[in-house]
Formats: sequence, structure tokens, C-alpha cells
Amino acid sequence: MARFVGFDNVAADHAIPPAAFLLGDGQPLRTVKLVEPRVEGCRVVVAGDGGDWVLSLSARELAAQPYPQRGGRLAVGVDRAALLRW
Repeated sequence: MARFVGFDNVAADHAIPPAAFLLGDGQPLRTVKLVEPRVEGCRVVVAGDGGDWVLSLSARELAAQPYPQRGGRLAVGVDRAALLRW
């Protein structure tokens, strides 16, 4: 059901809304598996906890850190309080 309403990051008991992702200093380094440039930024797939995470990064978010490269590392965490649980 969660995929139907537009969430990319869905597990058996929760979904990770885009606003729950935390980028930058202090976050765990994740391996970048895919980078797809988009007009408004890029779509990035990283190895997350329990599976891949899909992130849509805006031009502003990209400007604040080195541009992600496949096989590189990106500092990404999750605000666990912001997860949508069922």
C-alpha cells in the first residue's frame, strides 16, 4: 500500500519519508550504488540499513557536499522518529 502512495523506501513495518533522511556530517557513510542526474538534482540509491534507500537530492542539497559517485560514499542517516510505522 505505501508504494501506491508514492514512497520509494518501504519495509515490512515502516516507510521512510523523504524528509526523514539526514545528510552530511555526523551521519554514517553509505555506499552509493546508483546516481541518476535529473533536471532538479539527482536520484541516488545507497546501501541502507536492511536494503537499498532511494533518495531524490535537490540542487541545493548537492551543492552542500561532494557530488555523489557510483561506488563512492555518501553520509546519510535516518531520523527514526520520522518513520511511518504500521
